[in-house]
Order: sequence, then C-alpha cells, then structure tokens
Amino acid sequence: MLVLGLNLVPGTAMASALAPPSVTRATAASAPAFTVIPAPNPDPLDGTSDVGFTSVSAASATDALAVGPDPGEAAVQGPFADHWDGKAWTGMQLPVPSGQTGTLEGVADVAPGDGWAVGFSTTSSVSQDRTLIEHWKGTSWSIVPSPNPAGGTSGSDELDAIAAVSPTDIWAAGDDFIQGATINLLFEHYNGTRWTAIAPPPSSGGFALGLTAIASNNVWMVGSVSSQVPISAHWNGTSWSMVPTPSVSAGPNPIEELTAVTAVTTSNLWASGWVGNVDNENKLEPIMLHWTGSAWSAVTVPNPGSEGSRLNGITSDGADNVFAVGTTQDDNGSLLTLIEQFNGSSWAAIPSPDPGRQGSLSDNVLSAAGSAANMVWAVGAFNKQGDCCDLPLAMSATVAGS
Repeated sequence: MLVLGLNLVPGTAMASALAPPSVTRATAASAPAFTVIPAPNPDPLDGTSDVGFTSVSAASATDALAVGPDPGEAAVQGPFADHWDGKAWTGMQLPVPSGQTGTLEGVADVAPGDGWAVGFSTTSSVSQDRTLIEHWKGTSWSIVPSPNPAGGTSGSDELDAIAAVSPTDIWAAGDDFIQGATINLLFEHYNGTRWTAIAPPPSSGGFALGLTAIASNNVWMVGSVSSQVPISAHWNGTSWSMVPTPSVSAGPNPIEELTAVTAVTTSNLWASGWVGNVDNENKLEPIMLHWTGSAWSAVTVPNPGSEGSRLNGITSDGADNVFAVGTTQDDNGSLLTLIEQFNGSSWAAIPSPDPGRQGSLSDNVLSAAGSAANMVWAVGAFNKQGDCCDLPLAMSATVAGS
C-alpha cells in the first residue's frame, strides 16, 4: 500500500472563510479535465518499480521534470528523474555519491536544458544524511557540491524544496540537526557559481517543506516544527525572518504541516497543508492559507473522504487559477487522488483520475503540482492491482485562458 506521508513559503486578509461544498466531490463548472499521462519505469538500470514522484516543475508546456526517491534500489542508484518533451515522459539516469543511497525531494525546471533537483544522500554504514544537489544541463545530470552546515559524524543535513528566481538566483531549503540538539531550518543559495548556506532566522527550529521565489528580495518558505506547528518565513533580499501563521483548531494533539506555497502575484500567495489526528481521532483536514500583503489568513476548502483529506502540493497558472493536490482517505482504507481548484472566487474539489488499485481498494497519492503556460501537472504514486510495488503517477490538464 502507498504511504500517505509521501512527500514524497506583507493587503488585507480575506473577509471570511469560504464554505466547503455540500457534496463530497464538487465539480467546478469550468474545471479542466485531468488525464493520466503514462510515466515509464523511471530506473534505466535494473527496472525497479517501487517508486513515486515527489516533485514536478515545468519550464514550458513541452518541457518538464519530475523527480523522486527510489526506496527499492541498491546503493549504486537511488534517486530518479523523468523528462517531459511535450509528447511523452522519458526516464533519466542520475549519479549517486559513491557508496551512498539517495533521494530527491524537490525540482526546479528553470529553463529547457537547465534544471536543478535537491534531496539528500545517506551512507549505509552511518545514519547521517548529507545534502544532495544535482544539475540537469540538457543531456545529463551531475552532482554539484552543496553545503552541510551540521556535518560531522553526528549531524544530518537534508534539502526538501527548491525554487528559482533566475538561472543565477536559486534557493533550496530543508533542515539540519546535530544529535541531541534542535532541528533547524536550512537555507542554501546559488548565485550562478556556487551554493552557499544562508543563515536562518534566529531561534528558528523546524522543517522547510515548500518554497516559492518571486524576486531576488521576495522568497517564501513554509513548513512545520516537529509536524505539530505550521511555520512560514520570508527573505527580503538581506535576511530571513519568521512570519506568523494562524493556528488551526483541531483538538489537543494535532499533527500540522504546511507542505507547499505558490505565488499568483507579489502580494497574492497560497500555502497548502494538512492537519491530522483531528480531535484525537484518525481524521484529516486540509489546510489552506492566503497571503494578501500583510498577513496569512486561513481559508476553508473542501474536505472530501470519509476520514478526510490532505493537501501536499500547490501551483498557480499565473492567471486566476490555483490548483492544490493531495489525497483523500476513506474508512475502508482506500486512498484517492484529490485536486482542488481556486477559480478566482472560490475553491472546489474537481474530478481527478484514480488508476491505482490494491485488491478491492483504491491506492493513489498526489504529492506535488507544477504548471507552465496553460498546462498543469499533478504527480505522485499509485499501485496497480496485482503488483507488489508503487509506480510513478503523473496527470495533466490544459487550462483555458491561462
């Protein structure tokens, strides 16, 4: 079965929360039709298929990159990537640090032939992680040196998100920690020549899970502290600072995360997430925050699924449309894809395919979203009935008027 935890940034706030629709899966009148686009076995070496996409990014309608981890692989090949050329997805071979396994959590398709992916590698003899950054130059991937501020035999450094202002202004974010100490936010920046670690806000513990880069002085991060407190931070061109987020009323012991963030304009941002263990029960609720220039405000979005739903990724088409993707959870154990659309005035859950089956149950996860021109992508993993392992899932839609 798929793991639901696959993972695989200062107007006025909105006047009031938007009420969810009265049906389980509402259909927006102008909702685009998402269809599954077959992704090949992503590993060109030995055909391992226990994989799932963790991130997707598009430079144009005919150029996109999707990446993910490969938990079934040996140390010689861990992460994987696929390339979209406008007609089909093609598997790609990636290098892995010698003697280590690796996973990729984020990707930025800056321009055709210029892509970056981030994650971490792990040495099998010790459990410490090291940052992993790889660069796509149009014909091959290569590992690029990246900082490990924690380092040492007791430190771990991981990168989970990446976003680009330009080919010479790119941000990556994640976390680092030394055993026995606080987990800290980790920010790294590429200036066109090399990657350097940038100081996080003072006393800022937590995990950075999502990034959006609007300009050299306007970058946003979202994440959580120990999967319990949603957080956000802003880069103003000089330093990072924490930005308050509204609390979620979900009982005494909730699990809360902000998973992704997207910018429609410089003062119009949306952040997706989820809260679990609602009221100390096996229930999920999606989180949606809106930034209109001065503060984050919570917005109510549809919550289908008999045990609720979660949002793992979000993207904007650059016009009025925002798309959040995730998964619903039913009390019979089924996992169903979830896509929600904001059409400029309201949010609605729109139809999305569910190709995965495991016996009598549905088995599908959407973990990330990306867009370029008039094409929107949602990616994750699914399980074909009778198979032992997960497969990468990619679906797309054309948005009219984008």
